[in-house]
Amino acid sequence: MIECLDSQQGHAPDTSYLDVMPRLEFLSKRCNQLTKENADLQEDCDRLTTE
Repeated sequence: MIECLDSQQGHAPDTSYLDVMPRLEFLSKRCNQLTKENADLQEDCDRLTTE
């Protein structure tokens, strides 16, 4: 069970760790992809501003 409280009910939600794991894996991969894209874009921007 994920250790977070439902602010309205004051108890842990019914979602188990296994239920959210696929979503967490997807978001982690997407975050890594966006971080790489951001670094690539920053390199392009740096190159263009020095030309």
